[in-house]
Amino acid sequence: MIVHGNTTHGLTGTPTYRSWAGVIARCVNPSTEKQFRDYAGRGVAVCERWHDFTNFLADMGLRPEGTTIDRIDNDGDYTPDNCRWATLTEQANNKRSNRRVEWCGETKTVAEWARELGFDQHTLKGRFFRGWSTERALTTKTRNRTAPIRLTHDGLTLSVQGWSDRTGIPPKTLRDRVFKHGWAVERALTTKPHGSR
Repeated sequence: MIVHGNTTHGLTGTPTYRSWAGVIARCVNPSTEKQFRDYAGRGVAVCERWHDFTNFLADMGLRPEGTTIDRIDNDGDYTPDNCRWATLTEQANNKRSNRRVEWCGETKTVAEWARELGFDQHTLKGRFFRGWSTERALTTKTRNRTAPIRLTHDGLTLSVQGWSDRTGIPPKTLRDRVFKHGWAVERALTTKPHGSR
């Protein structure tokens, strides 16, 4: 049974309430044909606890401006441990159709790598579509490229991961030092991170 909560909560019609009602419609109400088919039709359910709006409110809190409800695991149900309030950008990065790429010890969507490395995301998508390796796709320069990913020191040119393997400095630390903080390559490759011996 769907419980809208007592009328004293005063939140009917608010963004939080509309998000809850949308979840219920997608997973419980077959009259919302397309949404129901895309969610309940592929096995996505809403937990019994959230059939009561006051429980949903207690678990999720008020919806922050600029966000909507998002399932962390897109194949999982609407439950307190699988949902968050997320921006449209965060949700776009969490779509089932997004390709995730692991490189330098991190996994990101192609769009996220494009933003971080200064590529046009369509360029990257095209490279992967044509079968390029991850290393080649993410390190080959283009005219739009804003930051080189290969580092040269003492006549040797390696990828950030290659230098990480050689120096023991994490790839993210190296990238941040050079591309975010503007360190010289020699300093970035020879300064040990805090806490290392």
